[in-house]
Amino acid sequence: MIGYIDSKEKESRFQFTYENGMLTIYFNDSLPFDDTRRSLENEIKTTQPFLMGKNAMTNENVVFFVDEAPFATKHEIGWTSSSYCVDYYLALKQSAEPTSFEKLVFEFPELDVFFDLSHGYRSEYNEKSFSFRTIPWEKTKQRFSFIVNEKDISCEITVSQTFRSYSNTPLILKSRLGCEFETTSDISLIMGIYATIKRLFCFLCFRKNVNIGAIGLYGKYVDGRRSKIGELFILFDNEMSTESDKVIQKIVEYKYVRRQLSLLAQLVANDKLYFEHIPNSDYESHHLTVARIILNTAAFEWTFSQLYEGLLLSERRAKVKDDILSALDDISVQKGYNSKSKSELKRYIKIISSVDYSLSEKIRHAFIECDTILSDFVKNIRQINSMKEEEYYQIAERIQAQRNAFAHGNIDREIDDDTVMDAVVLEWLNYAITLKCAGYNDNEIFNIINRVFGRRFADRN
Repeated sequence: MIGYIDSKEKESRFQFTYENGMLTIYFNDSLPFDDTRRSLENEIKTTQPFLMGKNAMTNENVVFFVDEAPFATKHEIGWTSSSYCVDYYLALKQSAEPTSFEKLVFEFPELDVFFDLSHGYRSEYNEKSFSFRTIPWEKTKQRFSFIVNEKDISCEITVSQTFRSYSNTPLILKSRLGCEFETTSDISLIMGIYATIKRLFCFLCFRKNVNIGAIGLYGKYVDGRRSKIGELFILFDNEMSTESDKVIQKIVEYKYVRRQLSLLAQLVANDKLYFEHIPNSDYESHHLTVARIILNTAAFEWTFSQLYEGLLLSERRAKVKDDILSALDDISVQKGYNSKSKSELKRYIKIISSVDYSLSEKIRHAFIECDTILSDFVKNIRQINSMKEEEYYQIAERIQAQRNAFAHGNIDREIDDDTVMDAVVLEWLNYAITLKCAGYNDNEIFNIINRVFGRRFADRN
């Protein structure tokens, strides 16, 4: 992309080139400032530095969101060019109203599998003929919603139809996800919606390299028409996905999550779902590392605290804990501690106060709660690998021992067959308790885990 960047600070226009996430501005041979885009620049609400310009090839207005503001200083520019990293940018049609957004539209390969394209057509076969009939996109609508930045986001999934004459594929069906909201110029809201949708599908795919390309921006033209006014291009966490069609097919379909999809999306929007343990790609999901084991246990403890927040210690353990805390309180008086000693004592009181269940006890408790969901999966994978059945407490204690060893620097500890199996089962358990947080029942959770981890069991009704 080539064009001109406007700088109201310098009252000038400068030539730029953009390629592969890098914006280069050339400061020689500047032109007079184009005042027609000043209103657009003033409308944008964001705390991130940005640059306003025009694409010379398409005549579109372009807004680059960069890592630093090149024209912030009042000093004269003493170099001929400079390059800046672009996190994301907007390409807006010239006749659109200044940054008046009211809808985002997503299209990407995983969405076509999530919302099966068969929603958009009906076909019939017989011995003599084959008929194919599309269904109006309005009749394919399915809705869910969530809240970002205290703003209601209404989402609608449909199967769109595009007809191309003189083509070998005259009819193209695509699943589309539209997110509508009150008209806004707030870029943080736009990015919050994107982050929610991206992370939601990372969870549904169990991999982070869900590549969302151009996102449609919808709003008003200057004549009042409502339509597509431009596109949003995200660069900072989008890598070109090279996953095969077979891998892309490994996603939880809409029919399995539809009942509680709004609540699941809201958990994502509220940062109530842990994502760090999700592998970057399908390849990484088949390779176990020390870091992944630690992150899996961190994900479990995070989610466990969300689901079992009110889980109390047994009466016996609670009494012992109270007795210890009471004794520590008495020590201060008995020993005549000064302020420094009291401060040191408070550190130990805080440690004792935070003691609850151990990791192995938490895992055992969650396994028992999720037994109807996971028992068939666990028995099946151990049989496939010629491993004898074990009690949940054995798996739980082994996971805790392995986590503690790695966390204390024993990273040369052998990752044996039991460790690999424990890590796989713990990932299923993480999904189970996460989906319980979202209000899904045991049969729904079984079907979701069965789908995303490719366990090949028959669905439960």
